[in-house]
Amino acid sequence: MNSWSELEVELIISNYFEMLSNELLNKAYSKTEFRRNLLPLLNNRSDGSIEFKHQNISAVLINLGQPYIKGYLPRYNYQKILDEKVVDYLIHNHSIESQFKSFADREVSTSWGNVNFEKVLVDAPKNNDVSEPYSYYGKNPIKTNYLEREQKNSKLGLLGEEFVVEFEKWSLIHT
Repeated sequence: MNSWSELEVELIISNYFEMLSNELLNKAYSKTEFRRNLLPLLNNRSDGSIEFKHQNISAVLINLGQPYIKGYLPRYNYQKILDEKVVDYLIHNHSIESQFKSFADREVSTSWGNVNFEKVLVDAPKNNDVSEPYSYYGKNPIKTNYLEREQKNSKLGLLGEEFVVEFEKWSLIHT
């Protein structure tokens, strides 16, 4: 299969950000439906190639320090044009930046009472292939307040530790 054209890349990026916007706003959506609507606009692409490209977009967003769609785990081997087009999209669509900020500023729930600890543990992934993302130093349209991010990360880390303590208490009582 040949490389994705500039138009195809722009279409799939727009499609991805529509889904990401829904996810950041906690709106229900169907990835399958979005993919089906996109398929006729692309040049004989398969469902798998669309899924893979969505995962590539997730990788670009991670390199930019931004949220990505949960179900599209990053795949870092992508065309350079994808970097450029995602940055262009972010530059020209300012509403997504406010959604990123709202998502990052959202308060994390600390109510452990409604957690079903029986479903917390899952089997380890079968594929242990781990790769380090490369650093991206291009033009980043999103301004990052690193001090604020570090404070939020510290708070999230403490909440994670609290969660583990609560899980271990539950485990001692129920096993």
